[in-house]
Amino acid sequence: PRTVTIDFTDYRGERRRRDIIPTGEGDYFSNNEYYKENQWMFNAFDAEDKVVKIFARKDVHSWTPNP
Repeated sequence: PRTVTIDFTDYRGERRRRDIIPTGEGDYFSNNEYYKENQWMFNAFDAEDKVVKIFARKDVHSWTPNP
C-alpha cells in the first residue's frame, strides 16, 4: 500500500509530519480518551510506530501522497 505524509497536530498540541496508510474503513464521528469531544476521525497505520492509530480529521493540515 502507498503511504501518505500528513502534517498534523496531535492531541497534545504538537505539530509534526507522519507517514500513514489509511485503513480504508472510512471516517466516523466519535470521541475517545485523547479526543474528548465528538468529531470526525479515521484510522490509519502509522508507518513509524508500526501500529494502527486514530487521527482526528480537524487536526490534519495537509495530505501528501508518496510515490
